[in-house]
Amino acid sequence: MKTVKITLGIIIMLAFFGLNEVVGQWAPDGANIHNTNAGNVAIGVFPATSLLQVGKNMVEPTIKIQNFGGAGGATYQMTDIASGADWKFKATALGGFKIRDNAFGLDVITIEANSAVHSMYIDAAGDVAMGQNTPNGFGLNVINYTSGKAAIQGLDESFGLFATGMLGVLEPSILGVPVDVVNAGVLGIKPNAGGNGAAVYGWNNDDNGINYGGIFASDGAGSGTNYGAYASAMHATNNFAGKFFGRVEVDGHPSTTEAADYLSTVLKATVHHGISADTKAVEGFSNPNAGYGIGVQGTGGWMGVAGYADGGAYTGTNYGLYGYAFGTAGTHIGVYGYASGGATNWAGYFAGDTYVSSDLRIATLTQATGYALSVNGKVACEEVLVEDLVNWPDYVFAEDYKLMSLEELEQNIDKNKHLPGLPSAADIEENGLLLGDMQKRLLEKVEELTLYTIAQNKVINELLQKVENLEKENAKLGKNKNQ
Repeated sequence: MKTVKITLGIIIMLAFFGLNEVVGQWAPDGANIHNTNAGNVAIGVFPATSLLQVGKNMVEPTIKIQNFGGAGGATYQMTDIASGADWKFKATALGGFKIRDNAFGLDVITIEANSAVHSMYIDAAGDVAMGQNTPNGFGLNVINYTSGKAAIQGLDESFGLFATGMLGVLEPSILGVPVDVVNAGVLGIKPNAGGNGAAVYGWNNDDNGINYGGIFASDGAGSGTNYGAYASAMHATNNFAGKFFGRVEVDGHPSTTEAADYLSTVLKATVHHGISADTKAVEGFSNPNAGYGIGVQGTGGWMGVAGYADGGAYTGTNYGLYGYAFGTAGTHIGVYGYASGGATNWAGYFAGDTYVSSDLRIATLTQATGYALSVNGKVACEEVLVEDLVNWPDYVFAEDYKLMSLEELEQNIDKNKHLPGLPSAADIEENGLLLGDMQKRLLEKVEELTLYTIAQNKVINELLQKVENLEKENAKLGKNKNQ
């Protein structure tokens, strides 16, 4: 019994001293209490290897910080005296959760109450999914099911809303876009907020063989229409659907394997307004220096350039092909045609009437002064009509016309060696032949010759009458003599 009493006494003393040691580490501070223990504290685990270590074999072991109605929500705070860091993990008054940089008063992350399942999911590879739990190998994979919204939106709000970039947009027409589509993978919006901005900007500063500032492809199979890129500009003073600094190359598809319409026009421009104005569907300008540059060039197996003018009911003049050249020096050619290498080569071929407002030169660059047509060579035709001839030589048959006597004519020919009123051989060699004028002069001579012939006929008839009368008188004299 004595041994039992001694043992119990020792236990009570040890318990007293141990309890006294533990209680001695806690000190009251008004309504608060603090622990002066310089070591670690563990609850439910042993040994204590960190400042506070809690463990228990249960479903979802929980450390709960509970707010019974005070303002601000339940909060767990971490501070670092040396760096000044001060972070709070707190429940919001509306039932959500936020992480706050308390040193600067910034709510870095906020999660609303009753958030959708898998609002954010990070897999083992560090890929992030939102609205689902499958990143699918993407660094960020976000799903959007709301019309007029985007899966991802980026805003430039440095001085108000200047630009918006969106990914995965459902029914962007709700946002007021000018071209209606059901959905858009990428949507950039530059609102009317000033500044020289861009809705979408692609920049490739790489140094490789081929660099792309942007790639657009549309290869949906079916009976619809694919647009690799669709651009629209409107409502401003000047509207350009596209502007390119550099060369532009457009290649058509080689076969029906790539496109059913591979035989159609490769580059097409159409004017749609109904105003009476000469709007150009295509305009080319190249004038790097005076006398250099080609505005438009076409090479074709059948036609290099084809021009068609469909004026409909227009009563004015249409031009299938219009050429105009101007300048202050040199030679200017409005339309130039050249053909070679064929069995037949036509530099110009016109299946209709041809009008030349100035002069026409054939096989010569020199104009015959005062003439609309200059030909260096022979001219073959079935008929020539000379119009606007005045003073046609019917005057020869007038009663007051002075016809040169044959004697005078003979004297003139002997002197000048050509008919009077006709040019000499020397004149023809020097000045050429005026066809209309020569026809008048020749007709004049023919009519004069006709008068000479008529006069001679009269003389001949008179002489024949005299001969006939003499023959009658001779016959009568011969008859009387025989009697």
